[in-house]
Amino acid sequence: MPEAGGGKHRVIRRQGHDVTCPSQVISNDRKKPIELKVSEDDDLTAYLYLPEHPGMVPGCVERTVRLHELVEGYTGADILLDFAENNVLIGIEILADED
Repeated sequence: MPEAGGGKHRVIRRQGHDVTCPSQVISNDRKKPIELKVSEDDDLTAYLYLPEHPGMVPGCVERTVRLHELVEGYTGADILLDFAENNVLIGIEILADED
């Protein structure tokens, strides 16, 4: 799996699934690319890092909103939107069903 900003990755548990996260903060001196990481343990789980994501910083996710809470009648993969302070979207977790 590629390494963001030259840092190593570690696996964290979230919503019962393993998700890989950078282990160091990436400098904001340059614009980071959008990065998609698929869990090594579950290929139906992925995390999309947006350029504003600070990396593995404790407390960087201020709140998480599920897509089904925003879209009435939504069916499909469980999509979790991660926001930093000031409602900045920093990442999107995708938990697909096996069906």
